Amino acid sequence: VRAEYLQTLDFSHQIQLLSFGPDFPGLVHVLDGREKANHTPRSSEYHLYDVHVIPTRFEEDGSIPISSHQYSVTEALRVVDLALAQRDESSLVGLTL
Repeated sequence: VRAEYLQTLDFSHQIQLLSFGPDFPGLVHVLDGREKANHTPRSSEYHLYDVHVIPTRFEEDGSIPISSHQYSVTEALRVVDLALAQRDESSLVGLTL
C-alpha cells in the first residue's frame, strides 16, 4: 500500500524568490525562478537543495555600506525506487531546503 501511495505524490515546485537580506549591485539569486516539473508516474522523487548562507558587506566608494547575505546552493534529485521504499520505511521522498 505504501508504494501505491508514494507513486501518486508529485513534488513539482517553483521557487519564485529566495533572498537573505537587501540586494546590492552584482548579487545573483541563483534559485529565483527555478522550476521542477519532472514527476514520472509510477515513481516518486526526493529534491534536495543544500543552501549555504554567507554574510556579506558590500562597499562602494562614496556610498553607504550594505550588510546583507548571499548564498550558494548544491542541488540534487533522487528518483525513489518504490520497490525498495515498500521494504525500507526510511526511504525519503519530498523536498528539502
